[in-house]
Amino acid sequence: MNPKKESVVKTAFLSAVFTLVLFSLANFFVNRSWNFFSAGASKTQPFTVQGSGTAKAMPDQAQISFTVTKTAPKLDDAQNEANTASNSIVNDLQKAGIQKNNIQTGNYNSHPNYAENNSPNTISAIRPIPVPPSGNSTEIVSYTVDENVNVTVRDISKANDVIDIATKGGAENIYGPNFSFSESQQQKLADQARTAAIANAKQKAEKIATEAGIRLGKVLSVQENSAPYPIRPLTMDAKTESGAAGSAPTQINPGEDTATEDITLSFETR
Repeated sequence: MNPKKESVVKTAFLSAVFTLVLFSLANFFVNRSWNFFSAGASKTQPFTVQGSGTAKAMPDQAQISFTVTKTAPKLDDAQNEANTASNSIVNDLQKAGIQKNNIQTGNYNSHPNYAENNSPNTISAIRPIPVPPSGNSTEIVSYTVDENVNVTVRDISKANDVIDIATKGGAENIYGPNFSFSESQQQKLADQARTAAIANAKQKAEKIATEAGIRLGKVLSVQENSAPYPIRPLTMDAKTESGAAGSAPTQINPGEDTATEDITLSFETR
């Protein structure tokens, strides 16, 4: 063989051997195997574990609603009485520190009361529906106006005052307070609960892996499974007597609610 050609062949052979050794070393350090073709087959399924975390706090807002109901022989009189009572309650709520944008009229209804349908037991307190008169009687004896008001209490220490003001103003069917977390409080609690959930998942994974003889690698994926935040209702649902003498102040205790976060972690195994 031509010495020059022999030199070229020898150089090419040595280069091929060097490349093969280099790839073998790289494969060993990455896949812990000298076999190029075993890399894909030797991979195991990800090790998945779920963790749960909680964060507790006192609710920082509440929803309270009430209805002002007035009945009078004339519709205008019923409307004026209902509007006067409602406006008076709203003004007193604002004086107590409830912002105007947190007071909303939910429903405003009016209907006639006929001679055979004049019993309070046949009239719905929230959304009255007049019953058509029987026979040929069309005599209207009075009119009823209902106004439903919804109040968002941003400072729950004022929830007692809202109920007492509505009661004193002649409101009926007081509903609430429905305690809940504001958006900012929800985010804060979610962050705390999520951190606790991740720590819980890692702790469980390490414990299980140690007991099972599994070597954990890096985290491959994180999945968050959030639970709905609680809204805890406390319904009074009772008619009140305006200005009842000697009535004790309302005492509402918000207590504490819990936010929960669930996290699923998938680990690489070696």
